[in-house]
Amino acid sequence: MLIGTAVLSSESYEVYFMQAARVRRMIADSFASAFNNCYLIICPSGAGTALPLDSDLTPLEYYALDLFTVAMNLAGIPAVSVPCGLAQNGLPLGMQVVGKRFDDMRVLQLAKHIETAAGIDNRPTKILGE
Repeated sequence: MLIGTAVLSSESYEVYFMQAARVRRMIADSFASAFNNCYLIICPSGAGTALPLDSDLTPLEYYALDLFTVAMNLAGIPAVSVPCGLAQNGLPLGMQVVGKRFDDMRVLQLAKHIETAAGIDNRPTKILGE
């Protein structure tokens, strides 16, 4: 709580908030520029396969798993992770479909095509532990 108060103080506003806002704008502008040349971007969801259910990672390792998805959230653009097959160890691999602002439907349509082509049925097999 003390750190949050210090960061939001008027002296720190320019140092932290405005700098973060500039970086966020740069990321959004980079994506906007990329979408001048294409409709969608396909990229990995993570650096490897999904984790086994019994994985025991440190908090920092769990944080690192999200690094491939952070830029889209900062840019405020639609993105969805889609399972696209299985690795040799039997765990799913994922990819992201990323679109320009307000192009959510196109993102979801391609995600559905990828799932269909990969033969993946993403419907839950168990509901609430039943």
